[in-house]
Amino acid sequence: DTTEIKVELSTPTKAGIIKPTEQAENEELLMLVMPLMLNN
Repeated sequence: DTTEIKVELSTPTKAGIIKPTEQAENEELLMLVMPLMLNN
């Protein structure tokens, strides 16, 4: 468990990546944030 995360964003139309700053030796946690475009 960690209290800090790293957020990687490139462009508004691509997925963002969220990772914990510290991870256990035998695991890798990665989360994706997908952009969503809404029409008005």
